[in-house]
Amino acid sequence: MLIRKCFAQSLTYKLMALFFAVFFCAVCGLTYFAYTSSRNAMFQEFKIRGRTLAKSIAPQARTHYQEQDVEGLTSLLQSLGEGEDVVAILAYRSSKVLWIEFSGIQLTPEDLTLPELGDVWERDLVLTKGYRVSAFGSVVTDSSTPAGKDGVVTAQPLGWVRIFLDRGALERRLGTLINETLAMSILTLLLGGGLFILLLRQSLHVIGPLTDATKKVAEGDLHATVPVSSNDELGELAKCFNSMTEQLLQTTVSKNYVDNIIRSMIDSLIVVKPDGTIGTVNRATLQLLGYDEHELLGQHISMLFPQKKDAFSGHPYGDFSWNNTSDLGEVTYRTKNGRAIPILFSEAILRDEDGRILGVACVGKDMTKLREAEEQLRIQGAALESAANAVVITDFEGRITWANPSFTRLTGYSLEEAIGRPMGILKSGTHDDSFYRTLWQTILSGSVWQGELINRKKDGTLFTEEQTITPIRGQSGIIDYFISIKQDITARKQIEKALLASEQYNRTLFELSPIGLALFDMDGTVVDCNEAYAAIVGLTRSDVLGMTYWELTPNEYDERAFKIMEVITKTGSFRNYEKHYIHRDGHWVPVRVFGNLIERDNRLYLCCSVEDITDRRRSEEALTAANRKLTELNETRSEFFANISHELRTPLTVIRGEAEVTIRGKDKPLSEYKAALERIVQLTAQVNQLVGDLLFISRSESGTIAIDKQPTPLLDILLEVHQEAQVLAEKQRITVTLTTRHAPPIMVHGDPQRLRQLFMIIITNAINYTKPEGTITVHWERDGKTARVVVIDNGIGIPKEDLPYVFQRFYRVKQRHHTLARSGSGLGLPIAKWIAEAHNGTISIASIPDRGTTVTVELPLYGPQGPPTGTEDGHDSEYGTDHGADVT
Repeated sequence: MLIRKCFAQSLTYKLMALFFAVFFCAVCGLTYFAYTSSRNAMFQEFKIRGRTLAKSIAPQARTHYQEQDVEGLTSLLQSLGEGEDVVAILAYRSSKVLWIEFSGIQLTPEDLTLPELGDVWERDLVLTKGYRVSAFGSVVTDSSTPAGKDGVVTAQPLGWVRIFLDRGALERRLGTLINETLAMSILTLLLGGGLFILLLRQSLHVIGPLTDATKKVAEGDLHATVPVSSNDELGELAKCFNSMTEQLLQTTVSKNYVDNIIRSMIDSLIVVKPDGTIGTVNRATLQLLGYDEHELLGQHISMLFPQKKDAFSGHPYGDFSWNNTSDLGEVTYRTKNGRAIPILFSEAILRDEDGRILGVACVGKDMTKLREAEEQLRIQGAALESAANAVVITDFEGRITWANPSFTRLTGYSLEEAIGRPMGILKSGTHDDSFYRTLWQTILSGSVWQGELINRKKDGTLFTEEQTITPIRGQSGIIDYFISIKQDITARKQIEKALLASEQYNRTLFELSPIGLALFDMDGTVVDCNEAYAAIVGLTRSDVLGMTYWELTPNEYDERAFKIMEVITKTGSFRNYEKHYIHRDGHWVPVRVFGNLIERDNRLYLCCSVEDITDRRRSEEALTAANRKLTELNETRSEFFANISHELRTPLTVIRGEAEVTIRGKDKPLSEYKAALERIVQLTAQVNQLVGDLLFISRSESGTIAIDKQPTPLLDILLEVHQEAQVLAEKQRITVTLTTRHAPPIMVHGDPQRLRQLFMIIITNAINYTKPEGTITVHWERDGKTARVVVIDNGIGIPKEDLPYVFQRFYRVKQRHHTLARSGSGLGLPIAKWIAEAHNGTISIASIPDRGTTVTVELPLYGPQGPPTGTEDGHDSEYGTDHGADVT
């Protein structure tokens, strides 16, 4: 691009370029000819030397081949291999097998293979390792071979010899040659070019000043001149240029003046020639119509007047005036893109000194903005007239100058009644003077005031309006008018008041609802909740706000939560969803949740009602337990009646049998009658005991047994029971012993009769299941605020698998290996357990088969009893010693 620019602007550069082009082509041609000739000569010499060497080696090697002289042939090859450019000489046997190799380069098996046969041959090769060589070959023949029929000696080949000459060395010498040739050519080119430039500058020294002066004239500087320094053609050219610029300066002064006027016009100017074509347009015309200058110049003027195109058909000027005055009128110009522009148009005929018409000057002023402003004012006026809001214009003093019909509908004042009156006619007296003072300070400072006012209509009715007052400044920048826009918001205020009351009512219901209510966003964050909701998880409302669903719910409900969200997305609600919340102390709270999707402030929320169903769950569990207990009672009742029928039928049957035997046996001895009656008495007592136990069980279940708790000496109870049980124990030859670790008195809070029944049941069981000569120990002591009685026997014991059931009614341990066990009713231990628990005590049994059983009863002491005196001073008590005394 720079070279092209230089060639377009400088003659010197063009001549220099022409010379260099010719000179460069000549030098390049000579260089190419010299290099080509030298190259061909060097290659010809190279190949001649290779062929000569190949031909000369065959006669010298013939004798060595015939004599199989390896050492001689090797010495010959070594001497020849020391020649210039020789890189390898190979000798082959007649079978084309390599015999001797002498090489200064590394050859591969492919390079060593003999490719062809012949007397003498040559070839240019590129070896496998990349060496560029020329190969020359010659056959070694036996000269003693006889001639053939045609007289030509057909020699028998003894072998072949191949010579590799380094063609790369030759090419390197050629490279050096071409570099030297090029260097000489460039030097010649530079010297010739410098000499030419020197001569050219001396000859064309006037071209530069002439060019600079021409540029100045083109830029408008008509005072530029060229110095004349010679009398040759270039000197004459300089003289002519100076004369021409002087004449141009004189003729262009007036034209510049007119052009400046036309250029500075803001209105469109078009000069029409006598033939009706456009001769001149100014910049304002081009900007107005969107044309370029060349698109208008020479075109007929009718192209700009589409509505008067026919008026130009009879005369090139059409409707233009033919006098010397200018007429004003409105026409329409057509722009380049087809848009019609309203123009305030005037034209004037241009004549020369002889009165001949030179053209018509057409001046046009664009009326588009004026028409748009008029239209805008018309639209705005219509909009203000039809506006739903009241619009009022006041002067600087606040007097009404204009108002739209909505003002009349709002205030009741007609336009005639309002014009000229101050805006104060609407004051209601609700706002104080400071309110209006602030309002006037705001608008007088040039700021817009917005606010709500309570005003009074013409009929005295109060109304609330939302008003905006905007100051309007005149051209001087001073505020001349105020525009006030009023909107009646009385109904909206009433709605807002009702809405506020409704919101407060709903908020009160929300806060006081006993059911937990919460509002979640779609990310699961608690946005709002009442105290009932927070109480479910043991927190306050402020603690719960901001927590997420995942913090309140166990992880086990995550999958169900996603399914619930799918239901909400599809249906917008969910019902009767039971789950758990995590209480503050860590336990789970069962709840029942109902939810609805609601929209508030263009956002979706999930509104949930949460009911704590802990009591219901407990009631359900209690009901389940009661049903299970009822089932157990039904089963127990069936078993009870079966056992009772068996327990009563057996002794009654025996009694009846004994009685019948006694009646029939009139002649039996008296001792048999007596034994039968004793059995009847014993069985009667057994039935009586069973009936008593049944009555006790029945009364304990119905809650009709009265427990008369009172301070009771424990030792007195044990002594009475011991005395009664001793009679039964003596019959079985069993010893019953009372011992203690603490001397009495030990006072318990209990019913003496029931306590005697409790210990009698335990000791009687021990007697019934202890072998003759066995021992039973009744030990009592105090442990803190508890009295402990331990009954230990060395009887047959109770199997381990039966221990959990011994306190169940009618449960009897089956002793398979002992005939000692007496069958009981299975009600004794259940009665003993009931009596112990009725006294807020406990009873437990430990047993080892064949080693004995230990029954432990613990009863609460009566009052804050201190330690017995015997345990403090070590003296014997009234009933025994402090350690393990036998008190009976």
